[in-house]
Amino acid sequence: VLIRYGQGLIVAGASPTVTALSALHNQPSGLLLRQGATLDTTAALLRYNAVGAQLEDTAQLSLSDSVIKNNTTNAAAIGDHTLIAAHNWWGSTDETTIQNSVSTQVDFSNALQTEPLLTPAIGTPDGNTLVGEPTVELQLACRTAEEMRMSEDSAFQGVFFDTFSPSQTFTLSSGGGVKPVYAQFRSITGEISTPVAIYL
Repeated sequence: VLIRYGQGLIVAGASPTVTALSALHNQPSGLLLRQGATLDTTAALLRYNAVGAQLEDTAQLSLSDSVIKNNTTNAAAIGDHTLIAAHNWWGSTDETTIQNSVSTQVDFSNALQTEPLLTPAIGTPDGNTLVGEPTVELQLACRTAEEMRMSEDSAFQGVFFDTFSPSQTFTLSSGGGVKPVYAQFRSITGEISTPVAIYL
């Protein structure tokens, strides 16, 4: 789910399933729960919103393994419950800096020390993995990647990281048969993802 330059995701009086939410440049919030809504979600990217994540009245929110940074207020709870936001990356490892970016009813314990790689993936533009030419176009995704690398070797021997791009051309090695292409991503803080692969 991607929401940009709008009102963000507003959940009222419901308990939906939401995964991998990206909310950027929204007013009043990237994610807002109210009227008794409940949500337990992970892998969210909340940036450049007036408020990253917000609770009102009797709503309840548990948010983890996410990136919540660069919002005017990163998280706020105005109601009956504490916003449970443990184990997230807040753009800083300094506890005072994190505390100053949230309201008093936000649990930001066990903050991550590095920015996680959110939803890394590799594929082809049309989903087809049967190729007849050595040069192939690949699509890459990772919402928090700054750099990436690709190789037929899962250990990436001699392959250096380069600037992330969602579209890449890759030349397969000579010879027939199915060939794996691995991709690995690195975040701004140096966190490196587990390789993802496609077989061509």
